[in-house]
Amino acid sequence: MAAQAKDYKVVDAYIVHEGTKYDIKAMIAEFDWMESIDSPFVRCDMTILDSIQFGDILFGDEMVKLCFETYASIDPAQRNSRNAKKTRIDADLQIYKIGSVIKSERAKVYILHCSSPEVYLNEANRTFGGFGPHAQKPDTVRYVISNKLKAPQKIKHKGAIEPHSNINFISPNWRPVDCISYVTDKVVRKESKGGKGGKITTQSGFLFYENRLGFNFQSIDYLCEQESLETYTYTPGGSAEAASGDNAYRIESVTYPERMNHLDKMRSGLYKNITYGLVIPAISESAIPNPAATSSVAFDKLYESGNVPAGSSVPEYASSLSGSDFTNYLDSAKTSTNFFSAGGESSRSFSMESFTYAMNFKNTSKQIQTAENQSKAGGTSQPPAVFSLGQVFSTASTLEKAPPFDAKKIEQYSQDHPTRMKVRILPKYTQQTSGQPNNGADNQPQDVLVTGAYAAARLALLNTLTLTIKVAGNTRLYAGGIVKTVIPESGTENNSENVKQDKKYSGRYLIRGLKHTYKKTGMSTELHLCRDSVPAP
Repeated sequence: MAAQAKDYKVVDAYIVHEGTKYDIKAMIAEFDWMESIDSPFVRCDMTILDSIQFGDILFGDEMVKLCFETYASIDPAQRNSRNAKKTRIDADLQIYKIGSVIKSERAKVYILHCSSPEVYLNEANRTFGGFGPHAQKPDTVRYVISNKLKAPQKIKHKGAIEPHSNINFISPNWRPVDCISYVTDKVVRKESKGGKGGKITTQSGFLFYENRLGFNFQSIDYLCEQESLETYTYTPGGSAEAASGDNAYRIESVTYPERMNHLDKMRSGLYKNITYGLVIPAISESAIPNPAATSSVAFDKLYESGNVPAGSSVPEYASSLSGSDFTNYLDSAKTSTNFFSAGGESSRSFSMESFTYAMNFKNTSKQIQTAENQSKAGGTSQPPAVFSLGQVFSTASTLEKAPPFDAKKIEQYSQDHPTRMKVRILPKYTQQTSGQPNNGADNQPQDVLVTGAYAAARLALLNTLTLTIKVAGNTRLYAGGIVKTVIPESGTENNSENVKQDKKYSGRYLIRGLKHTYKKTGMSTELHLCRDSVPAP
């Protein structure tokens, strides 16, 4: 049964050169099929064992046909059927490089690096002009895929383009993929299910990628809401189960990630991040602290008092400073810290204390309180958007129910300084009319700020826990799908009847990337998994 688990069939494999098909099935020594939610195109590297000098006629841009299937790709509902159908990967590829050439007296070995044909169109075509409802192109993603990448047939599968909000923008001669990437963190889902306690919230954070199904434009939260494609179990070696039964759905090997890399989490902004927004025509309407209070101590005091954007996607986190709180903030001893120039030269130091009241110069206490009630940081239109781990987790549609860190740690992280900063140009005063400075879209600048902040934080949360497993080749799986793992706790005896699951590493995972590896002896699949939560205790 172990040998059957890796059974495969290469249905078709040929190269088209000057209109003629050349069958290369017998020449393929091995190949790697690769998909990832980080990549807009699939890739395939074929190792060719050439003893007939076939490579001499290749230019390096030929079309390649590849179709294959595996034993493990049978749908779970049909596994007891004698005539069960297997899932095939049927792809049209194009060579973009011939590399790693090794010659001998009678043979030559080289690798054909292939990708989707659209990778050439992405380099050759450009998107220029307006996009969005005002430009009569409301469905930007579908338009670019159909008209610039010339691949309308690759977005016909269910859920290819998730319904999302519209946005108006101008593309300054970008590549098609860059144009789509610009939209990914500026639109929100139309059918959000996120929010703990059944609460409907607005979710952003989209991904554009290709898998065996075709092109996909989907939100991270949508991917996490899917049903699992398969369940894989890790059986300790030497057990009775490992010696018998069907091995097609057993984990061959597990590569655990680093136990915890806090520096990586801090640099990615998982614990806490901040997004500044700049309005070029009117800097005072930017989403930044007032220049008189840009030091970290003054900034942190402002946020310790609860001054979070009123437009936050998590309303319970939004609040404002009262007049007395704001006065206390200005008079706080924290703002009397001395700061030094580069090199710490004390003769050129200055004290924040002498600048604290500059924020209120010529403003009455009523004016200050009015500004704060409108969520305006002193002197600016709005404060930056700050997202902590707890905020993002409460908004997201997570794979499991429990947070990936201890609740006390999450609270501690929310009080620390932001460790990742993003700066965005806000689209304000871009389409002015006599009566409407923003052409009616007065909330767009703040919406762009909040959606971008959430998208960055959501991606960081998704990569909290990672795992790499190797299983028997399964062409039914694809990047962006969900699998479930069952991994026993360390120290479990092989013959134990009551095997406890490892709660940290068992459960639902998103397939971040995969690699199908074909060899003459069989096919295996390497899954790169990630998730944002753990099963509830």
